[in-house]
Amino acid sequence: GMKMLPDSLTDLINLQSLNLYGCHSLEELPKDFSKLVGLRALYVGGNGGIKYMPFGMEKLTRLSKLDKFAVGQEESGLKRVAGRDGLRAPRSLRGHLKICIDKDYKHIKGNCGEGGYLCNAECLNSVCIRWLKPRNEIGFFRSWLEPDSENEEERENEEERKDHAEDLFEDLQPHCNLTELEVLGYPGVRIPKWAGEYSLTTSLPNLVKIVLRDCPGLKELSMLGKLPYLKFFELSALKNLEYVENETSSINSGISSYEAAPVTAPTTSSMSAEVLESSRFFPSLKELYLLWLPKLKGWCRGSSTVGSTSELGIRAASAGHRLRSFPR
Repeated sequence: GMKMLPDSLTDLINLQSLNLYGCHSLEELPKDFSKLVGLRALYVGGNGGIKYMPFGMEKLTRLSKLDKFAVGQEESGLKRVAGRDGLRAPRSLRGHLKICIDKDYKHIKGNCGEGGYLCNAECLNSVCIRWLKPRNEIGFFRSWLEPDSENEEERENEEERKDHAEDLFEDLQPHCNLTELEVLGYPGVRIPKWAGEYSLTTSLPNLVKIVLRDCPGLKELSMLGKLPYLKFFELSALKNLEYVENETSSINSGISSYEAAPVTAPTTSSMSAEVLESSRFFPSLKELYLLWLPKLKGWCRGSSTVGSTSELGIRAASAGHRLRSFPR
């Protein structure tokens, strides 16, 4: 099938909507795609197809709907080096945006300029950041169960991939208006400063939903702080996670003394868990999912007890078994 749309497409300056669903062979958009200044909706579709966005996307000032923003190295004959213009999202985007990052993408640290790639997208309310697998889309459970590679070359490639992922994640700070954040397949070990050192309480205070899934390098998050509007929180397939918070990060984020009971590692049937409840900590939380966390030792490093949360629905299991609602 066709791998690249013809350059003549950019002559359609009055084009308002472009739908590319089902074009699975398509890998590139025209190099002068930014000429389509009247474009309001672009549907790329799925997880395959387009591998990277062309330069100048931020020039599409009327573009409000974009289902997927692809981040990757350019493979065409033009051989341009990926720069900040190829990554910066249009300010006019609204609603939900999924960012898919190619397994081979090599990020240039600090190349995004002042504020990061998403800082101006103030009308986005939901962002999903997904790192694609280094292997050919192996199954979720298989990838989670796979042991770390013993091949030296593979280990070196994995370390390089982690470094690039951490640098890119640092430059993907959303606007503070964001209400939903999903992070899938993140291979890095460090949480970005905007989420960790400064906590989400400061950077994304309006969050109502957080999902962290299949992030094998994370051992401790230290990112949550005091999120007054958070209603949905999922941690799943974080195979090296030991603690969700630490005492220092909790104090720094304005939570003076909450404590959490230890959580036992999951067995083949279920995982028992006692989870934090305090009127000062996640006062709006309704749903908490703790799934496939084999090394989880407790909620907060250095703490030991917990209060009570009203009507908090909890899932904590190795195989997704539903636990009863946590008592008040």
